[in-house]
Amino acid sequence: MVTGCLLAAPAAASPPARAHSAQGGVITADWNGSLDWTEVYDPSNPAILMNTGSVTWQYSATYRDTASGGMLVGQPKYSLSGTLTQTAAPPNQGLDCTATLSARPGAQWSTDAPARVVTEGTRALLSWFPPWTGEWAQSSLGAANQCGTVPNGGSPGSPCGPDINKLIEVQMSALPYRQNYAVSGTGTVTGTPSGPVNCWMSASAEVVFSGDGALGHPIGSTPGRWRAKALAAVGLQDTLQQMLYPCIAASATAPLIALGPPGQIAALVIGPIAGPLCLAYVKTVNALANVLADPPLRSYRLIARVRPARAGPTLPSCSQASGPAGTLCAALEPALRKLLSAAQRTEAVAAAMSTTVARESGAASAHNAAAVKQQDAALSGLDKKFAADAAAQAAAGTAVGAVVSPAALPLTLTSTQAASAQTTVLAAVRKAGASAKQLALIRGLLSAAPNNWLSALTL
Repeated sequence: MVTGCLLAAPAAASPPARAHSAQGGVITADWNGSLDWTEVYDPSNPAILMNTGSVTWQYSATYRDTASGGMLVGQPKYSLSGTLTQTAAPPNQGLDCTATLSARPGAQWSTDAPARVVTEGTRALLSWFPPWTGEWAQSSLGAANQCGTVPNGGSPGSPCGPDINKLIEVQMSALPYRQNYAVSGTGTVTGTPSGPVNCWMSASAEVVFSGDGALGHPIGSTPGRWRAKALAAVGLQDTLQQMLYPCIAASATAPLIALGPPGQIAALVIGPIAGPLCLAYVKTVNALANVLADPPLRSYRLIARVRPARAGPTLPSCSQASGPAGTLCAALEPALRKLLSAAQRTEAVAAAMSTTVARESGAASAHNAAAVKQQDAALSGLDKKFAADAAAQAAAGTAVGAVVSPAALPLTLTSTQAASAQTTVLAAVRKAGASAKQLALIRGLLSAAPNNWLSALTL
């Protein structure tokens, strides 16, 4: 794995998104640190290929609650600097490169940030992670170089070794919250085109969340409903990135045809899966947007059930392919089937979670405490199942990447293609019944950045 690819690929586990703060109060997030890492492809002969990276960052942002949720106050203060270096032994000196890193302009702070807050009532959900990917860091050599960084790289964990990303829940009255890091360790980066890569990492960092904890208002929702909204905020953003490629698969896979038998068989296999996969994503997006919009339902005496998944599509036989194309087909078909099955399970749980949140809201509006308690008990179980199914879906996406990456097939969208895919997605969610409020929410989470489908699948 070259460092440029490392910066483009997020870890499988991504912290939750979107910033919210206590109504009437303010929380400030300060997140500063430095991170250094080295990747060696052959420990017995490190000179064959070695990558090193170093990044230092400072991030400060303020969040305030509003009647409709939470919002970022102004623009964050953000700076980043660092270097990327790759060296190779003869005859591969042409792979040598050195680049400097700086803060990427135009980052979507309202929908993604290295340090974030979700609050309701007297509680706060805090998350943070190092901004070392191409989402926030740009290389002086652009995106195509071995020492380049790819925009829209996603939410990372550490390159290897100890994690310095975290998600915790605290009481607002416990603020300020502070954590310091002085860690180092070794690990292995897997799923790369060249196989496992040995890696060493060290970090020194500090995160501080402070603010008007005493201003937290009485809890307006129950634990299950509050957690469902936090999960929906994360899941909605991730799903919008995952759905762009399959929702325009007919045009997105066209470049694969020119890449010979492996590309052609990949296009043939992805095509039949793309439609059902896009449909699952559309239904998930609508359900999660509905969780956040929270329209009350009067059917609060009923308990929502998770419906079974739909049958999968018929895929072309791999017997028509031979050699590398046949090997790719035999591995890609089951991997994509598992991805579709996982996405449909997530969709089904999201639908039940959406209905339950709305019923609990309806019960609260009717001042029916018993029904609120009953719906929240059901919702607490759905929250756990949604989190587990979302993790399983990310694992299935990582498995697809492990199959496709060795074939070096570009499952990506340019900015123009991504914009076209967003138009298709908005039309699909509107047709599926999204309200004007839901559409406005979804539209606000979309950006015109290029889309790497394999990276998005691991979110």
